[in-house]
Amino acid sequence: MPLAPAPPLGTERSDDDLLVLVAEGNQQAFAVFYDRTAARVLGLVRRILVDPAQS
Repeated sequence: MPLAPAPPLGTERSDDDLLVLVAEGNQQAFAVFYDRTAARVLGLVRRILVDPAQS
């Protein structure tokens, strides 16, 4: 019985699954993970540093 194909990268994959793929060198997984998390990370950095120029 053939295996079902993996779901496409995106909302179907958990962050943990994406990070496994990133560790394997998957650039598309990195792009999806970055798109999901960049805004939250930048918001956290701005709250910590206070000065937007430093972030």
